[in-house]
Amino acid sequence: MEFIALTTDQWARIEALPDDCTIVGVKDGRPLVRQVGGEIALLERDGRLVQAEHGVRAATPYLEVGAS
Repeated sequence: MEFIALTTDQWARIEALPDDCTIVGVKDGRPLVRQVGGEIALLERDGRLVQAEHGVRAATPYLEVGAS
């Protein structure tokens, strides 16, 4: 299991996500968010969601997070 520290901006973005969005893993130290409709996005350190590339299958499947 990979542990990552979230930034304040990431925490704020997670709090603002709709209830049907879920954190599904980690890729390159950034949380992966499954959005409404099934799209996967990376949550950048500044809180922006960006479309994940095709290599998402290599992501860590479980996530433990802590504030930085």
